[in-house]
Amino acid sequence: MIDPHVTGFVLAGGLSRRMGTDKALVKFRGRTLLDRAVDCLTAAGCESIVVLHRDPSLASVDEVVFRRDDGGGEGPLDGIVTALRSSSSGIVVTLPVDTPCIEPGDITRLIAGLESGSDFDVTALSDGGSIRQHLAAAWRRDRCLDPLRSAFEAGERSVRRAMAGLAIQWSIVDSTRLLNINTLADLDPSH
Repeated sequence: MIDPHVTGFVLAGGLSRRMGTDKALVKFRGRTLLDRAVDCLTAAGCESIVVLHRDPSLASVDEVVFRRDDGGGEGPLDGIVTALRSSSSGIVVTLPVDTPCIEPGDITRLIAGLESGSDFDVTALSDGGSIRQHLAAAWRRDRCLDPLRSAFEAGERSVRRAMAGLAIQWSIVDSTRLLNINTLADLDPSH
Protein backbone atom coordinates (compact mmCIF):
# COMPACT_ATOMS: atom_id res chain seq x y z
CA MET A 1 0.00 0.00 0.00
CA ILE A 2 1.36 3.41 -0.99
CA ASP A 3 1.44 6.21 1.58
CA PRO A 4 -1.56 8.40 0.66
CA HIS A 5 0.40 11.58 1.39
CA VAL A 6 1.61 13.14 -1.86
CA THR A 7 4.24 15.86 -1.98
CA GLY A 8 4.46 18.10 -5.02
CA PHE A 9 7.73 19.64 -6.19
CA VAL A 10 7.96 22.53 -8.62
CA LEU A 11 11.15 22.22 -10.66
CA ALA A 12 12.28 25.85 -10.94
CA GLY A 13 16.02 25.62 -10.41
CA GLY A 14 17.17 26.29 -13.95
CA LEU A 15 19.28 29.25 -14.97
CA SER A 16 16.70 30.48 -17.54
CA ARG A 17 19.47 31.31 -20.02
CA ARG A 18 17.20 31.25 -23.08
CA MET A 19 14.53 33.27 -21.27
CA GLY A 20 16.98 35.90 -20.05
CA THR A 21 15.13 36.28 -16.75
CA ASP A 22 13.94 33.94 -13.98
CA LYS A 23 11.19 31.79 -15.52
CA ALA A 24 9.44 31.37 -12.20
CA LEU A 25 8.60 35.09 -12.15
CA VAL A 26 7.57 35.41 -15.81
CA LYS A 27 3.87 36.04 -16.34
CA PHE A 28 1.77 33.85 -18.62
CA ARG A 29 -1.83 34.93 -19.15
CA GLY A 30 -1.63 37.33 -16.22
CA ARG A 31 -0.04 35.05 -13.59
CA THR A 32 3.51 34.01 -12.85
CA LEU A 33 4.63 30.57 -13.95
CA LEU A 34 5.44 29.80 -10.32
CA ASP A 35 1.95 30.70 -9.10
CA ARG A 36 0.41 28.58 -11.85
CA ALA A 37 2.53 25.54 -10.94
CA VAL A 38 1.86 25.84 -7.21
CA ASP A 39 -1.89 26.26 -7.79
CA CYS A 40 -1.93 23.25 -10.12
CA LEU A 41 -0.28 20.98 -7.54
CA THR A 42 -2.50 22.29 -4.76
CA ALA A 43 -5.68 21.72 -6.78
CA ALA A 44 -4.45 18.21 -7.67
CA GLY A 45 -4.36 17.31 -3.97
CA CYS A 46 -0.66 17.53 -3.09
CA GLU A 47 -0.61 17.90 0.68
CA SER A 48 2.66 19.78 0.74
CA ILE A 49 4.54 21.67 -1.95
CA VAL A 50 8.23 22.41 -2.28
CA VAL A 51 9.73 24.75 -4.88
CA LEU A 52 13.21 23.74 -5.95
CA HIS A 53 14.88 26.99 -6.94
CA ARG A 54 18.45 28.28 -7.05
CA ASP A 55 17.48 31.26 -4.89
CA PRO A 56 15.35 30.13 -1.91
CA SER A 57 15.13 33.76 -0.74
CA LEU A 58 12.64 34.20 -3.60
CA ALA A 59 10.00 32.68 -1.32
CA SER A 60 6.99 34.73 -2.38
CA VAL A 61 4.30 32.09 -2.20
CA ASP A 62 2.60 31.49 1.13
CA GLU A 63 2.63 27.99 2.64
CA VAL A 64 5.26 26.73 0.19
CA VAL A 65 8.75 25.59 1.13
CA PHE A 66 11.66 26.80 -1.02
CA ARG A 67 14.94 24.90 -1.20
CA ARG A 68 17.93 24.34 -3.48
CA ASP A 69 18.68 21.16 -5.41
CA ASP A 70 21.00 18.90 -3.42
CA GLY A 71 23.54 18.69 -6.25
CA GLY A 72 23.84 22.43 -6.67
CA GLY A 73 21.53 22.94 -9.63
CA GLU A 74 22.91 20.46 -12.15
CA GLY A 75 19.72 20.17 -14.16
CA PRO A 76 16.29 18.59 -13.88
CA LEU A 77 17.60 15.17 -12.85
CA ASP A 78 19.24 16.86 -9.87
CA GLY A 79 15.86 18.34 -8.98
CA ILE A 80 14.04 15.03 -9.28
CA VAL A 81 16.64 13.22 -7.16
CA THR A 82 16.42 16.03 -4.58
CA ALA A 83 12.63 15.70 -4.53
CA LEU A 84 12.74 11.93 -4.04
CA ARG A 85 15.52 12.10 -1.46
CA SER A 86 13.97 14.86 0.64
CA SER A 87 10.40 13.59 0.68
CA SER A 88 8.95 10.97 2.98
CA SER A 89 5.83 10.60 0.83
CA GLY A 90 5.12 7.36 -0.98
CA ILE A 91 4.33 9.32 -4.13
CA VAL A 92 6.27 12.38 -5.24
CA VAL A 93 4.99 14.61 -8.05
CA THR A 94 7.30 16.83 -10.07
CA LEU A 95 6.07 19.67 -12.24
CA PRO A 96 8.38 21.92 -14.27
CA VAL A 97 7.68 25.59 -13.68
CA ASP A 98 7.76 26.23 -17.43
CA THR A 99 4.73 24.06 -18.36
CA PRO A 100 1.84 26.41 -17.49
CA CYS A 101 -0.94 24.62 -19.39
CA ILE A 102 -0.82 21.36 -17.45
CA GLU A 103 -4.06 21.05 -15.50
CA PRO A 104 -4.76 19.70 -12.00
CA GLY A 105 -6.70 16.80 -13.53
CA ASP A 106 -3.58 15.77 -15.45
CA ILE A 107 -1.65 15.57 -12.18
CA THR A 108 -4.50 13.73 -10.46
CA ARG A 109 -4.42 11.08 -13.21
CA LEU A 110 -0.66 10.69 -12.78
CA ILE A 111 -1.11 10.06 -9.06
CA ALA A 112 -4.02 7.68 -9.65
CA GLY A 113 -1.90 5.70 -12.10
CA LEU A 114 0.39 4.74 -9.23
CA GLU A 115 -2.25 4.31 -6.54
CA SER A 116 -4.32 1.85 -8.53
CA GLY A 117 -2.08 -1.07 -7.62
CA SER A 118 -0.30 -0.96 -10.96
CA ASP A 119 3.26 -2.15 -11.38
CA PHE A 120 4.45 1.16 -12.83
CA ASP A 121 7.30 3.02 -11.14
CA VAL A 122 6.43 6.38 -12.66
CA THR A 123 3.62 7.97 -14.62
CA ALA A 124 4.34 10.91 -16.90
CA LEU A 125 2.57 13.05 -19.50
CA SER A 126 2.69 12.58 -23.26
CA ASP A 127 0.65 13.64 -26.27
CA GLY A 128 0.65 10.03 -27.45
CA GLY A 129 3.08 10.93 -30.22
CA SER A 130 6.44 12.61 -30.21
CA ILE A 131 6.05 14.81 -27.12
CA ARG A 132 6.94 13.18 -23.83
CA GLN A 133 7.17 15.38 -20.75
CA HIS A 134 9.42 13.30 -18.47
CA LEU A 135 9.53 16.03 -15.82
CA ALA A 136 5.75 16.28 -15.28
CA ALA A 137 5.47 13.00 -13.45
CA ALA A 138 4.39 11.07 -10.38
CA TRP A 139 7.10 8.84 -8.92
CA ARG A 140 6.97 5.89 -6.53
CA ARG A 141 9.65 7.07 -4.17
CA ASP A 142 10.66 3.58 -2.99
CA ARG A 143 11.27 2.35 -6.56
CA CYS A 144 12.69 5.45 -8.23
CA LEU A 145 15.08 7.05 -5.74
CA ASP A 146 17.93 4.53 -5.87
CA PRO A 147 18.12 4.07 -9.67
CA LEU A 148 17.85 7.80 -10.38
CA ARG A 149 20.32 8.73 -7.64
CA SER A 150 22.77 6.10 -8.91
CA ALA A 151 22.47 7.41 -12.47
CA PHE A 152 23.01 10.99 -11.29
CA GLU A 153 26.01 10.07 -9.13
CA ALA A 154 27.50 8.20 -12.12
CA GLY A 155 27.40 11.43 -14.13
CA GLU A 156 24.12 11.04 -16.02
CA ARG A 157 22.23 14.31 -16.48
CA SER A 158 19.54 13.23 -18.95
CA VAL A 159 16.24 12.46 -17.21
CA ARG A 160 15.10 10.36 -20.18
CA ARG A 161 18.20 8.16 -20.09
CA ALA A 162 18.13 7.89 -16.27
CA MET A 163 14.53 6.64 -16.49
CA ALA A 164 15.44 3.87 -18.97
CA GLY A 165 15.21 1.09 -16.36
CA LEU A 166 11.94 2.28 -14.83
CA ALA A 167 8.47 1.01 -15.74
CA ILE A 168 6.80 4.13 -17.15
CA GLN A 169 3.11 4.65 -17.84
CA TRP A 170 2.38 7.53 -20.22
CA SER A 171 -0.78 9.49 -19.52
CA ILE A 172 -2.05 11.00 -22.76
CA VAL A 173 -3.08 14.67 -22.91
CA ASP A 174 -3.59 17.13 -25.74
CA SER A 175 -0.25 18.47 -26.98
CA THR A 176 -1.33 22.07 -26.22
CA ARG A 177 -1.18 21.23 -22.50
CA LEU A 178 2.49 20.30 -22.87
CA LEU A 179 3.51 23.79 -24.00
CA ASN A 180 7.00 24.47 -22.69
CA ILE A 181 8.02 28.10 -22.08
CA ASN A 182 11.74 28.52 -22.74
CA THR A 183 11.93 31.94 -24.41
CA LEU A 184 9.92 35.15 -24.33
CA ALA A 185 8.57 34.23 -27.79
CA ASP A 186 7.04 31.06 -26.27
CA LEU A 187 4.78 33.23 -24.11
CA ASP A 188 2.62 33.81 -27.20
CA PRO A 189 1.78 30.29 -28.46
CA SER A 190 0.01 31.75 -31.53
CA HIS A 191 3.41 32.04 -33.32
